[in-house]
Amino acid sequence: MNKSTEPNRFPAWLRGWGWLAFGILGLATVILVGRWLVMNSGHEATMRIVNARRKLPPPHALAAPIAPAAAPFQPAAAHGMPLSAVLYFGNVLTGDKKQWDEFSTKLREIGVFLQRYPRVHSEFVDGVTSFRAILQNMGAEVPETMTEAEAAAKYLKLADRFSSLLAQWREAVAKGHMDGGTADDVVNPGIYRFRILSVNMALLLTMTAEAHLQTGDAGAAWADWQTMKNSADRVSELFSFDMKGGSFERNRMFELARSGLRSGAWTDDQLAEISSEVARENFLAFGLWDQEREKASLADYYNHFQEHEKQIRRDILETPSPVNKTVNQLTMSLTTDQQIRDNVDLMLSRVDQRLSYFDPETGFYMRPTEEEIAAYKESQKSSSSPYFIYANAQQDNGDPDQSRAEWVIHEQSEYDQFRLAAALETYQHRTGSYPDSLDAIGGSFPDGAPRDIATGQPYLYQRDAEGGYKLWGTGIDGKSEGGNEKTDITWKHRPVKRK
Repeated sequence: MNKSTEPNRFPAWLRGWGWLAFGILGLATVILVGRWLVMNSGHEATMRIVNARRKLPPPHALAAPIAPAAAPFQPAAAHGMPLSAVLYFGNVLTGDKKQWDEFSTKLREIGVFLQRYPRVHSEFVDGVTSFRAILQNMGAEVPETMTEAEAAAKYLKLADRFSSLLAQWREAVAKGHMDGGTADDVVNPGIYRFRILSVNMALLLTMTAEAHLQTGDAGAAWADWQTMKNSADRVSELFSFDMKGGSFERNRMFELARSGLRSGAWTDDQLAEISSEVARENFLAFGLWDQEREKASLADYYNHFQEHEKQIRRDILETPSPVNKTVNQLTMSLTTDQQIRDNVDLMLSRVDQRLSYFDPETGFYMRPTEEEIAAYKESQKSSSSPYFIYANAQQDNGDPDQSRAEWVIHEQSEYDQFRLAAALETYQHRTGSYPDSLDAIGGSFPDGAPRDIATGQPYLYQRDAEGGYKLWGTGIDGKSEGGNEKTDITWKHRPVKRK
């Protein structure tokens, strides 16, 4: 027998450790190669997704019929009225905490008085606020025989306790620019306090003005509308860093303007002034501006990844699954700078995508094709790997994020329709009836009548058998349902007899 008698060169324990080391080295090689493949495929997917998506239309490219975006309000001039002199209570806005706490009691009284406010505007009679419903919500006795005008008069009596404060507010905001100093509600508590006061006054003015409309006192309602306009201007001046600083007040202005139009309260000159004010609103421009602000904030947050790592870990790692949490922790520990940059690029492109379906030349909405929607869904699948853990932690709202576009279309349509309705009302004042088509009021708009932002076509219009009309836009789907209030964006109007 030729059996070798040569002894093993290495002992068994050393051979075992050798095989273990070889296995570990092989596993490490597989992990590193796999990681390299994941990183490269993730980067390529990012570039493919970002480059395939529509680019954000530049705000300066927007043309008619969407008016150019108004520049943000500039800080109040140094010679403006000091904020501390705004109201009769002297320096309560910028004074010590005790003074503010005492005045806050008055604001709380307004809040309690208007605690049913969110329900108030769900109660309408022919498009005008129902004060019978308001009194019932407030717990007041409302006899069956009480008319809306009588209910409004009773409401005004209840609100009379705030008449002195309203008078002082009306005088203060009518004086022009205010000098708020540093426009920062953290550094300057007066700015913050003024904002709280303005919101309360806007709510109170809305209700008292609509009560004046119901009682037939159009002059008092108009004075309230002017005060709301002044309030919005003062807030926008003080919040010079915010393009829509007075947005809450302006929304209330619009609600009151609609009520006055529906009740036939406004004169032709008043309708022209309100329409001119409404024409300043540009929801697409505001949406684009807001996106740029969001992008800047998002980029800053993730570009300082190390500084914000603790917060990022909270956002990313909070999961009910221990397995997912472990995977997330491992992924975070292996994060590279390139991965962070790609995640930021992907998130920024998602923000850009929200309003990218508006034509940059006209401002009209361009509905995405079936192919574009399919490509969008496919891009979402491509970004579902662990490489995009940070991007996927951010909320992405659907196909291809129509929620923001739908908001722009709805809000802009309502404001456009108000301008058309104001011109129709002026026509009715002069002729005694509404026209057969919108062509008859085209001369009321030197730059052309507003067109449906959802389609680029004229808004649809139809007179009814009672002598009124309905005016509507299609909404984001671009399909008309004949002015159906559930599917279209519709303004219905009944004829109003002039008093």
